Amino acid sequence: MGGVVMLGLYGGGGRRASGGVGQGGAGGTPRKHCAFAGKMAGQSAKARTISDLPKGTSMSARIAAALLMTASLAACAPGAFIKDTAAPGLDMRPLPDPSVETLATTCAPADPAVAASMLDAINAHRIAAGRTPVTEDPRLATAAQAHACDMQRTGRLSVVGSNGNSVLDRVRAVDYGPCRAAQTVAASGASPAALTAQWRGEAPNWDNIGSQAFENAGIGARQGPDGRVWWSVVTAARC
Repeated sequence: MGGVVMLGLYGGGGRRASGGVGQGGAGGTPRKHCAFAGKMAGQSAKARTISDLPKGTSMSARIAAALLMTASLAACAPGAFIKDTAAPGLDMRPLPDPSVETLATTCAPADPAVAASMLDAINAHRIAAGRTPVTEDPRLATAAQAHACDMQRTGRLSVVGSNGNSVLDRVRAVDYGPCRAAQTVAASGASPAALTAQWRGEAPNWDNIGSQAFENAGIGARQGPDGRVWWSVVTAARC
């Protein structure tokens, strides 16, 4: 039977988003405003009090001018700018390194003939659909096989590893550097031809193995005591 599938996308950036305002930015005191305040401060010897303003100035204008000078100088004093702060609920710590697949370090590589038959079956469907065949990448094969062994060992069919890592974690851990990656899993006694024919009729699975966006693949296959093969097919594309 086809397993749960998941499409993962990877983008750059080593830090989580952070919010806040900086000096001269949104929420801070505009620089033009401070330049005006500085000019006013430089003329303070000529106009230190309301009474120093030109004769004929109304009392309301005198009061407004005094308040403007006071507010301007206070806002432009050292430390008056709003400092960069993280928005509530956002984490500015660096993202952790990708999880390394250490779940099945003693797992033997997939039988080359078995892996090749699955890759051939996938490419037959891709060619029939007018897609470019994917080529095998040994790094993706390593990631796929480790996960196949993990699923067989735990008896758990999932694209998530038993240590919680994802297909992107596993692909990044083998230094593939993907822009996108996907994984299709199954535990089945069917042949690769029969299994891929089933996947071809299932939209999520076909998106994972048949998308033109993918250029490489890695095949993992681990047979269990009951004769079923635990399949892990990783498709990916580099940036």
